[in-house]
Amino acid sequence: MTAACSPRISRAIPSGDIYFEFGYLPDLAKLHANLQRFGGLDRYIEKIPEIKPKTHDPFFSVLGMLCYGAAFAPNPEAHRGFDLPIDLETGALRQDVWERWLAWDPVRLIDRPEYQRAWRGLRHLYLHVGLWNELNFQIGTRVMAGKLAELGIPADVEYFDDGHMDVSYRYDISLPRLEAALRA
Repeated sequence: MTAACSPRISRAIPSGDIYFEFGYLPDLAKLHANLQRFGGLDRYIEKIPEIKPKTHDPFFSVLGMLCYGAAFAPNPEAHRGFDLPIDLETGALRQDVWERWLAWDPVRLIDRPEYQRAWRGLRHLYLHVGLWNELNFQIGTRVMAGKLAELGIPADVEYFDDGHMDVSYRYDISLPRLEAALRA
């Protein structure tokens, strides 16, 4: 979410990427080994059109980490235009790049006044996540809900008895709530 939210906007955040330490570090810890399975970073990127993923891991795990790298740590000087928070030779965490990723974590952004103003300006905020989210986003949702409550920012928070995948049924719940908020 950006700091420039319109006060007429309602937001639903389905299984949001929140609290990167629990959401991303587990996949980052496996990134080096998963890249090696595909023959390294460049070979993985070459193989993307051929891969027929069946589960989150390892294909989507690697793809997600590369997308996050491009979003959170762009670097035009880097080989692929972004930095990853692991050393591609050893797999060790690169703290300087990891800190750049953490700067985009919503549980950190909410601490900034300009983001608090934006969140306060929302007409309706609906956070939902599965209790058994494979990416641990349920923990981040709890942390974020607590911060929102401490700041007096109203949020509709719901936890479902499911995981991260195949949860499109939740739109039957979230979309009517957002529509009602917009009509209010």
